[in-house]
Amino acid sequence: MAISEQTLTTLDQAYMRPRYPGYIEFQDHASRAVHECLLGKASARETIRRINGWQQEHAAGSESR
Repeated sequence: MAISEQTLTTLDQAYMRPRYPGYIEFQDHASRAVHECLLGKASARETIRRINGWQQEHAAGSESR
């Protein structure tokens, strides 16, 4: 079965979520933090700080696995 040039272009440009262990947990934490920010329960600066911290924790944890 031949794949068309348009299909290859689409696949090349597609986004896939990261596959490292712990990513889904990180995404859960981050989405809750963004939701709280949108509701005015946290500042944008605090939300970014929290998300960056979680990302560093999860990325460091995935390197040791």
